This record gives sequence, structure tokens and C-alpha cells, in this order.
Amino acid sequence: MSRFPIPRSIEELPDEGGAFAPALRGAVPYAPGFFLTLATSPPALEALLAMSKALAGAGFLSTTRESIGIAISSVNGADYSRRTYEAAARAQGLDDAEIEANRNGRSNEPKADVAIRFAHALSLNRGHVSDADVAAVRAAGYSDAQVIALVTQVALTTYSNLLNNLFDNPVDLPGPP
Repeated sequence: MSRFPIPRSIEELPDEGGAFAPALRGAVPYAPGFFLTLATSPPALEALLAMSKALAGAGFLSTTRESIGIAISSVNGADYSRRTYEAAARAQGLDDAEIEANRNGRSNEPKADVAIRFAHALSLNRGHVSDADVAAVRAAGYSDAQVIALVTQVALTTYSNLLNNLFDNPVDLPGPP
């Protein structure tokens, strides 16, 4: 049972939350309970959408972003978030073996594996990674700007994980658990 009321549709959002209806429609194919609940706090929704939009231009594959989302959501025990990232990953062509690897902080694709391992280490160690971790991600071809963007992706995922764990909304997403 959700801890917060979930509006039934974008049209039922309060006036200020409804101002984000066009952005929501552009960000997700439908409005899951997470976005509807979050939209009841326009500043919180605006922060999430702005970070997500900014990271889209960070220079790494969108599948890597989804894979990081799966890994970090698994660390944080955020099942709703993990399922969201898994649905997006499947829609982008990732298979079950890749998604299972992502749940364990890994990837079957070498360059993505380095980024996901780095993100996983960041999350597990609360940002305290080793010099070797930083050297590995750089050696894989990620620029310093991209390394910082990876940290920001972990922060964004953690933000959505915290909210999803707080809301405790029932999972309303397609796909296997």
C-alpha cells in the first residue's frame, strides 16, 4: 500500500504539478505511480527531470545509464526503481543475461562493465573509491567529465531509489519481477 496518495492520471495533478504534464508525457511512455506521486511536489519532479535531461547529453550510451540504474537500485533495495530501469533496458534491447549481470554490478559489454563496476563501487562505498577504480574507468576511455557524469547518474538513481522506497507504491510496470 502506498504511503502517499497516487493521482490516477496526469490530469488529476494539482495545478502546479500539472504544469509538468508535457514534460512527463515526453519523459515516459505512460505515467507510472512514481511520477504521478512525485509530481505532487513540483520542485522534486523538476529536479529529477532536469538531472535526467542533463545526463542524456553526458556522452555515454543510454543503455549504460539504464544498466547503472539497475545496479544501483539493486544495491539500494529499490525494487520499483529496478523494475523501471529493467523495463527501459529491455525496450533498448538488453537481454536477460545482461540485466542479471547489471543487478550484480557488472556488464557483459567490456566498456559498460567498467562504468557499471565503478558506479557500483561508488554506491557501496558511499563515494570512497580507490585510485585504481578511477584509473580503470579512465583507461576504459571515459573522460574526466564523463566520470563526473557517472557519479551524477549514481546520485540521480539514488534520489529516485530513496523516493520510491519512501512512497512504497505498488509496482505498476510491465515485465517480470
